[in-house]
Amino acid sequence: MRFLILRAYDIDDNNKPDVVYLDFYDETLAYTAALYISGDGSGKGASLSWDVNNDGRINLVDKELVQRFSRNFLVFGWHDGCQSKSYQLM
Repeated sequence: MRFLILRAYDIDDNNKPDVVYLDFYDETLAYTAALYISGDGSGKGASLSWDVNNDGRINLVDKELVQRFSRNFLVFGWHDGCQSKSYQLM
């Protein structure tokens, strides 16, 4: 069974998430990706990812996918600025 766990954290307590983690599972944890968001509200930030689209390469495409998915996750508002929560999508 494959599933994804998303976590957003507000590290600096300004009620805005600073990092989004994506944990990809294939029975067990396969790999983790993250987007570290700059605190200026621009949505820009640095991402850390592996081969998230399984094309055999770690490249700009993977980085873009992680950034877009993380930003879209934040748009849903499924995070609490004061407490971190996890959401599992299947």
